[in-house]
Amino acid sequence: MYFGGEIINASDCNYKSTRELGIVCPFCSSAVFLRSHSTREVKGKTQLIRPYFAHYPTGNADDFDCEKRSHTKQGKERIEQIKIQARNQRLKLYNAHLWDMVAESHSISYQQLNKVRKVFGERWLESNSVLLRHEWRLCLSSVYTYIDEAIRDISASAFVSNDHYLMQCDIRLHQVICNEVADFLSTNSAGFVFHKLFKQLLYMEVIAGEEHLTIKDWKNIKPITHICSMAIAIATTRWIEILSKWSQKDES
Repeated sequence: MYFGGEIINASDCNYKSTRELGIVCPFCSSAVFLRSHSTREVKGKTQLIRPYFAHYPTGNADDFDCEKRSHTKQGKERIEQIKIQARNQRLKLYNAHLWDMVAESHSISYQQLNKVRKVFGERWLESNSVLLRHEWRLCLSSVYTYIDEAIRDISASAFVSNDHYLMQCDIRLHQVICNEVADFLSTNSAGFVFHKLFKQLLYMEVIAGEEHLTIKDWKNIKPITHICSMAIAIATTRWIEILSKWSQKDES
């Protein structure tokens, strides 16, 4: 596992990515290393041995217990507990710092938000933000689809390592985090953050955008169009890098 509890498979890694990810055993928290796939001859037949993680030798027979535990009911329950703990750690960061993380990632300033407020008016922004968040809750499955499509369209190097094996691990985690953020934005506690994200969306599309539409035209755009744009903004945020940075800030 790596990054606060995300579980990964040996088949998704190579030697370089194993070093860079800092992978540890989910049962004893010791560092592990990758054994790549190989073959062996058994009774005249060639058997393929799949990649797997192994402990560094210590001379302690107990080192082999982790592999056995991973196949037991208790071991599988332990893996699920780790995933839940990792998710809860990230949810705490969303609650405390989500807007700051997004603002930092996209270089959002309060001057930009104030321009939007002056152009559209705070009353219109408030009422439409509430409406848009209601629609967001109703079509979360569509939000996930928009996020998935955006991630596929983005150059992978925009938010993960260029190393293919490390990239595959990071892309999956990136998508998990994007969907978590989408879920979080549908909760009551996220109203303040959602309102600011809506303002920033309008700034990027109306004030700083290149399309020449009047304010009246923009006000008549259907909510699903704004929802799609917000989902794309979530997908293009460098979550792994930012969460790592902010989790270190919280610990210090």
